[in-house]
Amino acid sequence: MSLTKQVLQLIVAAADPISLDILAASTGKTKREIVKMTQTLKKRGYITVCDALDARLGTGARGIYLPTEAGIAFASTDGEIKPGKTGPRPRNRTVGLRERAWWHFRAHSVATIKDLLSTHANGTEKAAQDNLYKWVIALEAVGILKRLPMKQPAKQSKGRVVWSLAKDLGPAAPVWRQIAKTVFDPNSGEVFPIKKEGE
Repeated sequence: MSLTKQVLQLIVAAADPISLDILAASTGKTKREIVKMTQTLKKRGYITVCDALDARLGTGARGIYLPTEAGIAFASTDGEIKPGKTGPRPRNRTVGLRERAWWHFRAHSVATIKDLLSTHANGTEKAAQDNLYKWVIALEAVGILKRLPMKQPAKQSKGRVVWSLAKDLGPAAPVWRQIAKTVFDPNSGEVFPIKKEGE
């Protein structure tokens, strides 16, 4: 088993968010080496690195690591984390937050809004959480994403909703057309109408 996979398992097994110091002490590796591994895990969407004030913890949490739903699922498998292997990727260059979120769903199958924001938002997006949430809800409404019955635990709420990829349409991210109330698939050209409640 690779050391990066072992670090992921340590993060998943921890009862509380785990620190860089504890990971270094547990593995016998330097902090620099651990940071390199955690960056790999973050790129794959397996962990969240808290480097600012985080409502989930209520404190400044630089160097604190939390597993994502995808990380928890992957830690229990026999899969290995190899350099350069990040799962199926879209062929087109991903530039926007929604495009990066779509790549995340195709690569890891499941995610929460928190996972997507902490992994892919860079701080320059306007109203990133609201924008991404509305897009996810639109994809859910047409059956591209599916809301799972279980929720990801969260200290200050009843739990975060977890969505899974129900239809992999292809590399290009679905486009939510708010005014037309449709979702457009640029891969096939198909348009999915968003039905109103009761229809």
